[in-house]
Amino acid sequence: MAPPGNPLCCCCVPLRNGVIIISLLMIAAAVYDTWAFVNPGIRGTASMIIKVISIVIYVVLGIFGLVATKKKTYKLLREFSILWWLLAVFSSALVLVEIIALTEAETTPVIAGISFVVYVAIMIYFGMAIRQYAQVLKVRPAVDGPEHSGQIQLTDIEEVK
Repeated sequence: MAPPGNPLCCCCVPLRNGVIIISLLMIAAAVYDTWAFVNPGIRGTASMIIKVISIVIYVVLGIFGLVATKKKTYKLLREFSILWWLLAVFSSALVLVEIIALTEAETTPVIAGISFVVYVAIMIYFGMAIRQYAQVLKVRPAVDGPEHSGQIQLTDIEEVK
């Protein structure tokens, strides 16, 4: 457990490490989408184009997040946050369209609805974590530098408000 006052991601991971994990999850999602793309279940040109675009977006966003976290600059993290929110809106709309299509194909609409709500909640939570880390870097750009212990105090974040 972290000392009181340190912002955490997922209740137990330091914020910077949480953003790294989020970026790695994006790359893992691209790997999974690639596997699903190779799987013979995808038919139709539109589905294949959407899948290829999503794979590219996930990889680019994941790598951008890793670079932004490594560089520890507010500007890159802010841009990563903006790109994340754009992806969240775009992918949520695509998931909703896919759920509507699956519902018409006799899939249980309750399970599809619950999965959509969980997906959107995760995207929102991850977006908030990325934004919070960007705000931390805005306040203290060298928070993870050798002159600091790596600990971020809430008082540092409250100075911005």
